[in-house]
Amino acid sequence: MKKQLVSLQKYIIYLLKIFIWPILRKIVILIEVLSVLIYAAGKMNWEPAENWAINKLIRQEPLGRQTYMPFQGKVDITDTKAYKKEKYLVFKTNIKNTVQLLASEIGIRASKQNDKLTSISDEISKNSRFKDLSLYEFNIKESPDTKAVLTDWDIIKDNLKDGFRALLDMVNVKIITEDGNQ
Repeated sequence: MKKQLVSLQKYIIYLLKIFIWPILRKIVILIEVLSVLIYAAGKMNWEPAENWAINKLIRQEPLGRQTYMPFQGKVDITDTKAYKKEKYLVFKTNIKNTVQLLASEIGIRASKQNDKLTSISDEISKNSRFKDLSLYEFNIKESPDTKAVLTDWDIIKDNLKDGFRALLDMVNVKIITEDGNQ
């Protein structure tokens, strides 16, 4: 009986060395590399790159079909830049909140706990100086008096949907003025 256990043990060790350890080793290395990249990305100052990208988007023609404009206006660079920064803030915050929620779902707690990880799109839309644009008429939702309790997965879904909608608006919207009016 002891000889069978020893031979079984040798066989298991052989299988671990040949099949399981190479796969497990690659997974561990991938996790380590991703951890270092995420840590490094969190420590970098991304603001100059963000400003550069927004400045490029201001001068670029929007993608997709253009709606007919009844007047010939001029793009207001300062308002367009402020609008794009506002939309980028919504995108960046919603993605960060989604990552924090996903990390909490798998058991990783963030060093800084944030109780409010829902989408900030509605808050920014209400306080925005661009809320009179026709684009916002469809995005602002009236909040009912009784709030439904959302699960973490519902919040993650809403964060991603609102975040990528804000990214799409950031890329496509330009503020055109005629005689100083929006």
